[in-house]
Amino acid sequence: MFRRYCLGALGLICLVLPFTGCTSTSIDAITVSPTVTDFEGLGGSVQLTAIATINHGNHPATYENITNQVKWSTPLAEVAQVNASGYVTLIGYGITQITATTNGFQGVVSGSATVCAEPPPTSSGTSGFSCPSVATFKPKTTLSLVRGERTVSMPGEVVQFHVIGSTRETGAEDDMTEAVTWSSTNESVATVSRSGLVTGVGRGTATIMATLTNEDKTAVAAAANFTVGLSR
Repeated sequence: MFRRYCLGALGLICLVLPFTGCTSTSIDAITVSPTVTDFEGLGGSVQLTAIATINHGNHPATYENITNQVKWSTPLAEVAQVNASGYVTLIGYGITQITATTNGFQGVVSGSATVCAEPPPTSSGTSGFSCPSVATFKPKTTLSLVRGERTVSMPGEVVQFHVIGSTRETGAEDDMTEAVTWSSTNESVATVSRSGLVTGVGRGTATIMATLTNEDKTAVAAAANFTVGLSR
């Protein structure tokens, strides 16, 4: 006989599995972080991490990073894509859960996180859709890229990206350029330094993203395309 517990929170869905004796082990739960990622616009990406809580019978539980051992999936492939390593790319507006699943001692254990891409406001000033995750978890800070999309004419050109963080409680703004984590979706087209300096490498388009993880493990991100054209 076993006892089953289920937490309905976005960040943790757990199935406590049976175990007997001191030497038996089982994965009790998977926690996926960041719990919630809110993107402004399309093309953003985030690396998720899956941490297993492992039960050792009468001994204290231990924790293990199993990001590359779980099966990643999402029910709304038109909103997000996730690869075998938990790397998520937003391809459409909307909200979806990303789930990490593995086989436990006598059943399936899974954990999930939520990603959301909110469309830009219309001429009336509304987007017609807002990320419910943001309303629920209320990240302390949201991000926006200054000037957004950028284009250079040839490889070798350099552009400095800047990102502004806005505090939800007060609306105060601050330059977060050197506080966020920068990444490029295609480093054969563009690379980005820790301070947001983007260098064109080859012809094409890459998405440059700034990510900030809040104290409550929610994450916010802002992304924009960077295009390198033909040299003349």
